[in-house]
Amino acid sequence: MQYSKKKSPELVEQSQTKTKQAQAQPQQTTYSTTAKSFKDLKKDVLQTPVQAKQEVPPQKSDAPEVIETTVIQDISQDSILKAWSMCVQSLQNDAQLSAIVKQLQPEISGTDIRFIVHSSLEKSTFEQNIRAHYIQCIKQTCGTTAVAIHIDIVEETYTPKPSNNADKYEYLVKQNPFLQTMKDTFNLEIE
Repeated sequence: MQYSKKKSPELVEQSQTKTKQAQAQPQQTTYSTTAKSFKDLKKDVLQTPVQAKQEVPPQKSDAPEVIETTVIQDISQDSILKAWSMCVQSLQNDAQLSAIVKQLQPEISGTDIRFIVHSSLEKSTFEQNIRAHYIQCIKQTCGTTAVAIHIDIVEETYTPKPSNNADKYEYLVKQNPFLQTMKDTFNLEIE
């Protein structure tokens, strides 16, 4: 089935009447501009005289000279520990961060704060999530952020737990040697 592109006689007649009406009524659009052409602007710029910049000599005043200095105040260990406890309390809603933070205890020497973590994962979590929050807590508590935070990784060595009774006894004897004397005194045997 093919469609022809012929217009119906009614549509042709409507479009012709619209065209005749548009020609009969001229458009009343007027444009008025006050903008200058680029050539005129260029002429104006070239004709404007350029004045040399005059340097003004510095004036001497009788007022004393003010020098701004930044004073690094000593931060007390108590205020750093208070900031740490505030940080720990504020991170209690996040289980992972809370577990890491509860294990850590800051070692303070001057403005250096050192933390010891047990894995590189804990270190990266501290770096990404806890460090900025702790510095913010220090700023709130101490009024300064002039501290250096160091994170050291100390891997824990894994010692297997004793599995049989003899191994358990040896482990307990290492903890408390009095058990050996008690076993010998009462002639006890390990099953």
